Amino acid sequence: MQLRAVLFCCTLIIVGSPSAFAQHYTYADWAELRRRLALGLDTSALLKQYAVRSSRVSPAAWNRTPFTWTLDERRRLVRDLACESRVPPALALAIVEQESGFDPSAVGQFGELGASQILPSTADEYGLDRERLMTDYEYNVRGGVTIMRSLLDQFPESAAIAAYNGGPNFGASPPHVQEKVQRYVAGVLARKGKYEGVQCD
Repeated sequence: MQLRAVLFCCTLIIVGSPSAFAQHYTYADWAELRRRLALGLDTSALLKQYAVRSSRVSPAAWNRTPFTWTLDERRRLVRDLACESRVPPALALAIVEQESGFDPSAVGQFGELGASQILPSTADEYGLDRERLMTDYEYNVRGGVTIMRSLLDQFPESAAIAAYNGGPNFGASPPHVQEKVQRYVAGVLARKGKYEGVQCD
């Protein structure tokens, strides 16, 4: 009990201090840390996990929530995560722009979540946390590019884009739905053109 109290106090010092570690945490990270503290759960793994977070986007950006990131910072993160998942960055950027305009708080007509507009049913299929998809921009985009990579492994690019929007069985949808999906594909491909110069390192 005494040891737990010491750990609790030490963790509170970390949470409450504007230390060098602060730049590595997102709003969702702090929320999870506070949740674990309130429940008396171990926080050491969480602290280690985020203490080594990459600062590819911008060292200063991790000190703010994604809701205050610049558009360029949001785009750079999409590019970085796409490259990690072997998704063409121009395609990932085009899809996220088409879906939400890089808005981390976007909610679609059918309940699609966050910047990548992931359906709750799709989130469940891929083992993604619905709540975190709305509070953690990086987690949302990582989920989106993971889905894109899975679809690109199954279909040619245009069909993969269609499947991202209309589901893998979009071909069996009613004609008006197929027309909507086709417009979506055309929009993504048009947006992809302006990002063709974006490459992985």
